[in-house]
Amino acid sequence: MFTPPMPGDVMVNFYINLSKLCLTVYQLHVLPSNTTKSFRPAGGSVLHHPGSMFELNNNRFEVSHVHKVECVVPWLSDTLVFFTISLQLCQQLKDKVGVPQGPLCPPGVPCVPQVSPRCPL
Repeated sequence: MFTPPMPGDVMVNFYINLSKLCLTVYQLHVLPSNTTKSFRPAGGSVLHHPGSMFELNNNRFEVSHVHKVECVVPWLSDTLVFFTISLQLCQQLKDKVGVPQGPLCPPGVPCVPQVSPRCPL
């Protein structure tokens, strides 16, 4: 995804929060498996604070630094609302029309998809 690849001690979280695009970069410290430090997982928090710990793929990490960048996009919140409404309307239309689940061919007749010359299958 990133070129050049990110270092192994960096984790990136990119998300949308209302009308903001948010990018959070975590600098991690790998905890050795035989560490005497008590491991206290932070849970499923979206934002981990420095000092919080978590486990991923049987490796334990401690967050050493957090850098967060936010960019306000005024039309983003409205756009997400419109996409949500559009998706709900499409689902309602699909439920009313009733999209067939199986082949439409009569029993015993092999189904061959019809290919338009403009749109190859």
